[in-house]
Amino acid sequence: NSTQALLNLKKIRQEVDDWLSMILVIAPTTSALNIMTERLLILDYLNSDSNLKNRLFNDFKICLKNYTGHHKKLSYTYKNTIYNIEYRQIITIEKEIETKRCLINTDHGTYYTTDTLNNLLEKLDSRFLKCYRSLIINLEQIESYNLKTNTITFKNKETTFLVSRDKKKDIINYLREIN
Repeated sequence: NSTQALLNLKKIRQEVDDWLSMILVIAPTTSALNIMTERLLILDYLNSDSNLKNRLFNDFKICLKNYTGHHKKLSYTYKNTIYNIEYRQIITIEKEIETKRCLINTDHGTYYTTDTLNNLLEKLDSRFLKCYRSLIINLEQIESYNLKTNTITFKNKETTFLVSRDKKKDIINYLREIN
């Protein structure tokens, strides 16, 4: 049914955090309005009234042309091992105290690198912010920001209070834009 299909599409986009996969919906005309109003980045909506075979063929050509199959990744080498960590999995990157290493905290573990925070920040995209001299955060991983205590809570329930006065405004603006 169309309600279940809509829930599945939302799960793919929001819970699994997959905004890259292209989705084609083949369903009766009555389902189109509900699905298309959810802003789930659907490539096409097909129903039995349309020229289904030709539209489907053209949609598959678009999918194949645009398919990369990969999320953006941070690639680096540490102790003769090459690492590729998806940006979306990185929560924070912090300078380890009294060493030359940085800790890359992800939703599935911690990794080390000898790159500096500034070098790492150059490799990353706009979802990352150096919010303190020893910390880079993934803005997409923020669940909440308490202005009174200056505490960021991430989706994995870890917290940090390392936010410089200069970067507070950037975090607030980012969170207001996505809400």
